[in-house]
Amino acid sequence: MSSTLVFQPDDDLIFLAQDVLSNAGYQVKKIPQNGITVLLAENKYSILGLTATATIRDIETAESALAGIMQDAIRDSRVELGPKSWEMYLVLLTREKLGEQDAITRTITRTIFEIRYDMRQFRRIVRVGVSATERAVRRALVSFLDFPELGDRTFAMDPLELLSSALAEHGITKEKADRAVGIYRTRERT
Repeated sequence: MSSTLVFQPDDDLIFLAQDVLSNAGYQVKKIPQNGITVLLAENKYSILGLTATATIRDIETAESALAGIMQDAIRDSRVELGPKSWEMYLVLLTREKLGEQDAITRTITRTIFEIRYDMRQFRRIVRVGVSATERAVRRALVSFLDFPELGDRTFAMDPLELLSSALAEHGITKEKADRAVGIYRTRERT
């Protein structure tokens, strides 16, 4: 193990992420090390290293630890990565939301920005304000999930109604989604 950094993990988010990724066809391995729980997930397209922290402030420490654990796991696996070497991700989740715009929040925001745009060896995805629900974790991991199968019924529906439903499924209240679609329909007619 190349890293001994410790942070407070969010085991509930990690458990939900494991479930979401497994159900999406990933082979998921749970790696506990030094009080840190990391998921290594792989499908035919990509490899993910994922962990969740109790606080936003732990994101930077978690990123360093996760990068070390992922490097060790890849080195120890002796697997030929092939095209997956371009599709390796570190995914960091936390329930905590960014607070008011003060000096501390600006510093944390800058740190998250620097982590997300550090493309050395791994792409980094940081999601804050992730509720401990399957739906919220699925939304946080949507970039790594296949598109849902569309049935015949879907194609018979009005696309704007589908948009309204999709917005509601992704955290926008049904009333706001319907109002936005209504405004669009009004403008479309003029």
